[in-house]
Amino acid sequence: PVDTAFGIMQSIALSAAILSDAGHDMSAALADIHACRSSLDCRASEREERIAEAFMLSHTLPQLVAKEGRNPDVCFEDPLMPDLSALSSSEYKNRIDANLGWLPLSAAPPKSFTELNSWLSMPHIAPTSDISTTILAMRVVEEVFWSSAETLLNLTGADVAEAEAIKLVGVVDKYRKMAHALRNSKEGNYLMLVEQNSRELLLTWIAYCLVFATTRHVHPAIMEDFGVCLDCCDLKHLVLSDGRAVEAAKMVACYLKKHECSGRGIFSLTNKDPT
Repeated sequence: PVDTAFGIMQSIALSAAILSDAGHDMSAALADIHACRSSLDCRASEREERIAEAFMLSHTLPQLVAKEGRNPDVCFEDPLMPDLSALSSSEYKNRIDANLGWLPLSAAPPKSFTELNSWLSMPHIAPTSDISTTILAMRVVEEVFWSSAETLLNLTGADVAEAEAIKLVGVVDKYRKMAHALRNSKEGNYLMLVEQNSRELLLTWIAYCLVFATTRHVHPAIMEDFGVCLDCCDLKHLVLSDGRAVEAAKMVACYLKKHECSGRGIFSLTNKDPT
């Protein structure tokens, strides 16, 4: 009824406005409309309060009093954060295995590709292990490569020894095996595979830049007239949401641009045979 009265009052107000524009004296009608509006506002407020009372919880309910205001349907028998200080090392490890599995992360990230390759060779980080361990291991490898990309423009061959370059290739091979296992897993269906493929490609291109720098240092006379075989413009197709990955891609693009040599790219897999 209140809503209907508001509609009638609005219709009367519009009619009064039309008559007032036509030169009729509608002052008395205007006063009645204001009085009616005040009365309807009071009625509407009373109605809203009655409706709200139906959704109010009484503080005298025994369930609420006993639970100090907590929802009577939500009761935790054990604390949410149990005390783990009393657990032995084996019990602590069993709790970890029951959740995400065990991954031997050191306090500091690996400082060389030899250390990283040895870490990836541990049995717990095999591509057939728990997929969550695989994802975490891949992210650790990526962080090492993103950090290496930050120094590409100031990189000399001495910074990446020949033995390190060989281990670098081993790290890339292990990373790609883990990426392949991730794509073929059930959990891989819930990841943005376009971005994961972009991260894999970027990591591989960083490895190429590092190997190229090492080769220039080991064989300076031969490499003097050769440049990179990768086109920095191809990096614009990458899909990356990680800020560090984006910065790494920019550094790779700058490095490739610096060492490009038209028609003299080395380490290229492009078919050179005439078609």
